[in-house]
Amino acid sequence: MKVAVCISGQLRKLHRTDINGLADHIGADVFIHTWEDETNPNLAKVREHFPNACLETEKYSDVFDHLPFILDEGIVTNRYYFAQFYTVMKSFHLCKDQGYDLIYKARTDVKMDPSTYNFEDKLADLENSIKRIPGTNGESPCAFAILQYANLQYVDFQDSFWSMNSAALDRLTQCSPSEIAVLASRYKFENQLVQGPSIWGRILVDLGINIITTSIGSGGPIKKNPELPVVPGHGEIG
Repeated sequence: MKVAVCISGQLRKLHRTDINGLADHIGADVFIHTWEDETNPNLAKVREHFPNACLETEKYSDVFDHLPFILDEGIVTNRYYFAQFYTVMKSFHLCKDQGYDLIYKARTDVKMDPSTYNFEDKLADLENSIKRIPGTNGESPCAFAILQYANLQYVDFQDSFWSMNSAALDRLTQCSPSEIAVLASRYKFENQLVQGPSIWGRILVDLGINIITTSIGSGGPIKKNPELPVVPGHGEIG
């Protein structure tokens, strides 16, 4: 099985990351999209932790200053809020059309012990989970995540660490990163207080991608560091 790990965004708590160990443990290739910006101080250190990764950087202003986001006073006024959707999509595009069977999306600050991540058992659980869902099979576009909430309007799942099959990657990357970022702004505006995980759930469902709860889509909690500064529109820095 050919596996990719896609990392994106601020590269928070990079010095404490477990994701490089996970990639080595499961034999995955790593793809990273991140920002060349003063709010991303870990950019200079990324090769220390991911020496063989496919890495692409961009500047916020080059991407976001001209996209037609829907901004609204009291909901989102900072267009860089939607960078989280663009950068995730960009990391997916870096690995598209390369024959990957399983693609992980992971934040660098997800806490886990790679040595206890039993990949073979999780693959078996994934296959059994697909079989239990009516209308799905090995070729159906599926995302694997831990559901946190669901109703008739949207699905909320743990978006710090999840995975998908090649069919879902193909379906998702038919959209450009810019298209998804602008779509996220529309969903944010329409649903008022809906947060990032719910917006991702809406995007996947609207694209016809099944979201299945299975252990392969479960990561640990986000590593906490209350001393890190928080910059509006960017989150924790460091």
